[in-house]
Parts: sequence; C-alpha cells; structure tokens
Amino acid sequence: MDNFFKVFIFSIFLLPYSVKAEIIQFNGFSHDTDTDIVVGNGLEWLQWDRTIGISWIEANSQKDTIEDGGWEIATNSQMQGLFSNFFSSTAWDADESTSQSYFTGIELDTEGGADLSFISMFGDTLGDTLGTYDLAEGKRQYTGARFGDHFAPSELLNHAMVQDDFIDVLGNYRQGEARLTDQILSSTTEYIYIGAALVRTVSVPEPSILALMGAGLAGLGFA
Repeated sequence: MDNFFKVFIFSIFLLPYSVKAEIIQFNGFSHDTDTDIVVGNGLEWLQWDRTIGISWIEANSQKDTIEDGGWEIATNSQMQGLFSNFFSSTAWDADESTSQSYFTGIELDTEGGADLSFISMFGDTLGDTLGTYDLAEGKRQYTGARFGDHFAPSELLNHAMVQDDFIDVLGNYRQGEARLTDQILSSTTEYIYIGAALVRTVSVPEPSILALMGAGLAGLGFA
C-alpha cells in the first residue's frame, strides 16, 4: 500500500510534464506543436507568428540564427505550391504580379476546414493586436506573411493571408478567405500582425558510420 501511495504521489508531480505534443496534419503537411516548424512537400516553413513585429530587413538579417538557420524568404512558386495544397479549388498563380482570393464561406458554428488548419499550423499572427470582435465562435483568427522574389529595400513584397469566417464590430458576416496580394508590403515597415514566410529544404540526416557498419555486417551474416 505504501508503494502504491508513493507511485501515485510521484505521478501527480510528473503530470504537468507528461503532456504530449499535438500533431496537426492536413493534405500531407504536418506541424508538431512542440516546434515552430511546419513540414510538407519537401520543405520546412517557419511559423509566421515567429517574425511579427519586425521588418523584413530585420527578419532577413536573422534568418541564419533562427532554428539552426538556413532560411530563405518564400518565392512566388513556393507560396503557390503551399496555397494549392490547402486551397486546391483555386488555380493559384506563381506570377508575382497576380493577386488572387479564395473564399471559404461562412460556417460560424464549425471550427474546422482548410482555413483553420492553415492558421493552426502557421500561427495566429493577429492575436489581439487589432482588437477582438464579438463573434459567434470566438475571436477572429488570421495569419499573414510577406513573401516574394525581390528583396531590395526599395521594392515591395507580396502578402499571403488566411483568415476564418467571423462577425465584425458592425455585425457584418465575413467569409473565411485565403488571399495572395502582389507587391503591397514594405520591406522596411514593422508590421505588428504580419510575419515573414521563411522556408528551407527539409534536411535528411546522414546515416552514422556505426549504422552503416552494422548494416554491412548484417548483410554479410545473411549471406
């Protein structure tokens, strides 16, 4: 009985530390909530809410120090591939001069779908920075990031955003939406609710020498 009591007490102390990470998945993309990285189609994406409140120039200067580095700003074709995976009903264009929108409709009683899966993975960059609305399903959820193929300080960056449906302060119903807008954001402005779309190629760990030796010995033994 004493041992049972000790184990019970010990397990109570361990309880806060035994919570497992959640794995969010959608159409081949996945996000382990213990990390700030979304994986899919051979790429790793840094969650967009990691780079809000700083300019693109600042984000660009930090890209080799965040999460082991190796990041680059997402190109138009990479963003096209990302949106095509989540919102396949629209033929997304990789041309940097094209603006497109896809509306996911109004389903205020439904917490799900591609828009909310996207926001859950990439992070809610809006937070409370622009205030909250009196919504039927809670606060408005939104994620946004800068991207594009031109990075000079004098050039404008493209804007990617996804939001769920909501009711605004005037009582108007707003549809969920995915949108790519061309050349609209400054690379020197510190946007408090728009991050930077940083992406890198998924690194495949090389097998260790011991593992290779073990595989070779196993092959010899089998022969």
